[in-house]
Amino acid sequence: MSEPFIFIGTHRLKEGKLEAARGMNQWLTELVESNEPRVIAFNAYANDDGTEVSVVQVHPDADSMLFHMQLLSQHMTGAYAEEGPLDETTSIQLYGEPGDTVLEMIKQFNPGVPLVVHPHGLGGFTR
Repeated sequence: MSEPFIFIGTHRLKEGKLEAARGMNQWLTELVESNEPRVIAFNAYANDDGTEVSVVQVHPDADSMLFHMQLLSQHMTGAYAEEGPLDETTSIQLYGEPGDTVLEMIKQFNPGVPLVVHPHGLGGFTR
């Protein structure tokens, strides 16, 4: 099996919006699980004070990530709107070779957000 493609996006939450973020994540998790059979893992984690959430996605390859972004562009609205839980995306980390299309789409969806790319795997395993 080739190495996976991993995406970690970190977001600052609006004050008091941890429960709203939890609800949004539940909806999003159900969307991904029912529409993206290739996704290996999709998990969100909050910090201790409930002001920040990181979403960790493990895909078999960058094409799976591309499909994910296309799906979200059709279904995801309101996360950053006035009533939405997200204040801003503070960082994005990519592990694995994203390819030009995925990289450009991530930059387009997240202009100005710090982006760290580690395209060269040194070995390991995926179960």
